[in-house]
Amino acid sequence: MSNRRPLIATYIEASRPHGVLYIGMTAKLYERAGQHRTGAFRGFASRHGCGMLVWYQQHEFVTAARRR
Repeated sequence: MSNRRPLIATYIEASRPHGVLYIGMTAKLYERAGQHRTGAFRGFASRHGCGMLVWYQQHEFVTAARRR
């Protein structure tokens, strides 16, 4: 169990410079970024190798992150 406080964010992951982008929203950015790096789940991001966090914007509420 992590002692870190959950970080609600909208984020962008990339496969490589000038490569494929994946845009997502999560309530646990640290955990989700790790899942992208390891390819823990099948889907678009793992299929295209999007494991490099290139941008994120923190939000106070999940609804604000979804809107963004």
